[in-house]
Amino acid sequence: MISCVRAGFGLQSLLLVVATISIFAGPSRHAMAERVFALITKNVGDPNFIEAWRGCNDAARIKGDRCVHLGGDNLGYFRAQNRAIEDAVGEGYSGVAISVTKSEFIAENGLPKLIETGVPVITFDSDLIAPFHHLRQAFIGVENHLIGRMLARELQNRLPFGGNVCLMSAGPYDPNLNERINGFRSEIRKTSDLGSQPPLNGSGGWFESPRCPWFNKDNLDLAMTQFRQSMLDDRLDAFITVGSWPLHDPQRYVQTFRNLPADARQNRPLILIGGTGAPTPEHVSILRDKMVDGLVAIDFYNLGNVVYHYLVSLTQDKVLGDLPIVQPHFIGEDAYSNKDDTQ
Repeated sequence: MISCVRAGFGLQSLLLVVATISIFAGPSRHAMAERVFALITKNVGDPNFIEAWRGCNDAARIKGDRCVHLGGDNLGYFRAQNRAIEDAVGEGYSGVAISVTKSEFIAENGLPKLIETGVPVITFDSDLIAPFHHLRQAFIGVENHLIGRMLARELQNRLPFGGNVCLMSAGPYDPNLNERINGFRSEIRKTSDLGSQPPLNGSGGWFESPRCPWFNKDNLDLAMTQFRQSMLDDRLDAFITVGSWPLHDPQRYVQTFRNLPADARQNRPLILIGGTGAPTPEHVSILRDKMVDGLVAIDFYNLGNVVYHYLVSLTQDKVLGDLPIVQPHFIGEDAYSNKDDTQ
């Protein structure tokens, strides 16, 4: 039986931290000028980042503030994110949170210009790599290595004798996604080393397909093409994503899956998807219909809520340190035993 979580999504500890940070948010701001905080993400159309922005903005509105969502899109990627950072210079934001694409690029281009303005800058979801940690005041997010390890553990539980696996990521430069891949490979190799890991070549009986990892450039069309090609590859035993791209459009995912040849659906590889948001009714339906075998989910709405409160604390010179507080959860197809329960 696969371990799973239900409606509560295990957020009690997260909400406690939010409440703790909010103590530092100061008195009511109804009589004070609106402050504007910026979330600069990898892709403004990503449903998970939209949820993070909603969490930030809903928390901000309570205090008379506002959060805005800036960043790249499917075409611009890290250069578009850097432009968004440069555009934020001089805009008067009270604080900025960045989900990092390519650390070296933004650290050597837009980020120093933003820091020079004196605005508080943190990272969330995806951190700068270690040599550039001094350019941000804190990181708030998940233990990304753990997401990779969780995916690997479920893979080994399902297929203990190994096989051929294909990984999917956005690109080779995303710090958080690389951590998830390294966590996956470290778990398969049964090592505590969290550094860069080469592709699997027989460890634990597992081999990575030579065409993988697929890099989809955070583009849904490309991600779905790569997903379909993987489903048609009869050499694959498992297809694992370290981000939620195939489910960004659940209806399209279902249509793509159902349009596969009958033998490809029947003999498909194990499908595990990491880094989704909190489960939606569409996710539940896809799990129940056995179009996906498991998700590793994150509550991005509450992540955005915490980001707002932390940025407020920085405007008051209250520094709390890094808060990697959002715990991922594995959700299997048996997570919802009642067919009518989609909450």
